[in-house]
Amino acid sequence: MTNSTQVERARLRARRALLAVSTILCSGLAVPAYAQVAAPSPVRSDIDANGVDLFLGTANVDGPTLSVGDGQKHGITWRKFVRGVKGWGDSLTATLTVRGTTVYV
Repeated sequence: MTNSTQVERARLRARRALLAVSTILCSGLAVPAYAQVAAPSPVRSDIDANGVDLFLGTANVDGPTLSVGDGQKHGITWRKFVRGVKGWGDSLTATLTVRGTTVYV
């Protein structure tokens, strides 16, 4: 064997040893990462005291309310409101029920 062949083999063994040591250090001694526990974010209302949605920039306005009756089981309540950009809406919902010859609203 020549001197250059011995040098090449020594370099090859050194590279293998370096690769083995770096692999052991990177895989065996690595500490796993743990997530941090953070405090919950504060709860904020999207709608301010003036009825403006701060996130969307739209108005939320409650209009006039009209009530007839006691408002419980036999009363009727009607109100107007604006929610966002959809315009005015109301709370009117009606049903008709027919029992025999009697119609219930």
